[in-house]
Amino acid sequence: NNGVLWVLLAATAFSTLFLSPCLTPGPAEDHLRLVLKAVLVTTSWVSGLIGLKILPITTVSTLKASRPFFVVLFSIVLFGERLNLWQWVGVALALLALALAASLIWIHHINNNNDAANMDLKNANGQVSSLQSNVSNLNFQLDTTTQALKKERLANENLVKENDSLRALFPIYIKKLEVANADGSGRTTSSFGADISAASSMYLLPRITYYGFKPGEKVELQVKLYDPDGNIVLGNESPKDGSYSYIYTIKSVFPADNVESLKGWGGSDHGHFSPGSYRYEIWYNDMCFKAVTFKLK
Repeated sequence: NNGVLWVLLAATAFSTLFLSPCLTPGPAEDHLRLVLKAVLVTTSWVSGLIGLKILPITTVSTLKASRPFFVVLFSIVLFGERLNLWQWVGVALALLALALAASLIWIHHINNNNDAANMDLKNANGQVSSLQSNVSNLNFQLDTTTQALKKERLANENLVKENDSLRALFPIYIKKLEVANADGSGRTTSSFGADISAASSMYLLPRITYYGFKPGEKVELQVKLYDPDGNIVLGNESPKDGSYSYIYTIKSVFPADNVESLKGWGGSDHGHFSPGSYRYEIWYNDMCFKAVTFKLK
């Protein structure tokens, strides 16, 4: 005659009563996550208490003791967490204890499979609840990292903006240099910055992201492509000490980001480049503005 639902309702009500002064308003997304977690925990406790009411105490305690092990297991599989030596020893001891307890349960036998299923459902919901907490922690860490990246970008923008000597000496400031594979028409067949297969390589197309200090002014860049042996790749019309020159008109003024795809180097045949480590360098007036090393696999 144990009242499972009444016991759970009373425990939840007293917990809410004591914690309510600590609750504060928050985003709707956080409230939805809290409701989801409440549903999971409630389902876990209801099924667990029903199993505790009906099953032998040896069965209940053994199944309940397996919960931390499965939380660790799912954390390793789903989130890639790594355990040290002592933690693995603890997992091994837990498995051994579960094996011994399971053998005792087998000796005393489990009479009702439905009751055992209630305990399994309780453990599963408890594990999902714990994993949800891990996801919430990861989301918080991601938000923190995103804010840090935004602050770093703002600091870089302020550094360039305040450096008057840089603005006076150079027409542009290159922030990023990326490479993609492209065909003869300039259409990319891979994403910029992604891995490029040597077997499908045709034209190695560089792209720059830059700040423009003098919009409307033409700027000439020297582009150097180095092969895996460290030699500059040259053509019949290559300038001195460079693969090719590229002239374009500077777009919008700082601090807007501008993107410019330069000319690709290679051929229209697939597998034009052999596997190895290549390097693109962008020069302006005998000064290297930006460089990137990439591999063809």
